[in-house]
Amino acid sequence: MTRLGRGALRLDALVDRRRGLAYAEYFTDASGEDPRADRNGLVRLAELACGDALVRRLAALEQDLRRRVQDSQYDPLFTCNAGACTHPAEMEFDLRGRYTFERDASGRAVLVSVVRIEGGAMTNAFDRAGERWTASRLRSLASQGCP
Repeated sequence: MTRLGRGALRLDALVDRRRGLAYAEYFTDASGEDPRADRNGLVRLAELACGDALVRRLAALEQDLRRRVQDSQYDPLFTCNAGACTHPAEMEFDLRGRYTFERDASGRAVLVSVVRIEGGAMTNAFDRAGERWTASRLRSLASQGCP
């Protein structure tokens, strides 16, 4: 993960473009101006990124990882276990992340999903709700593939 954040490895090299990348976010709209927020100010986003959307999503994730590697207060920044690597939220309103990998038929690690949930000062109840919602969305995206 640190190699990704330093630019020594690219995320697009880890994604199967036929499968795409399942991506989910769960966070509050701190600005009060995000058009994706519901009436309670909660933003829930889930997508199977393919094609141009995949290229844009990977670029945004690489930029986020670069910022984290350069500016993180945590050491170690990433924890990897059982096919998933996580990073904490750096501060209030930041999102913690989980990058999940699976082995393909050749044994190569393939990035299959990324989940980002607001961390910082959020409650355990908020965290559990975010985990439930993103898990259910990832399950529904798992069987899809890119056109």
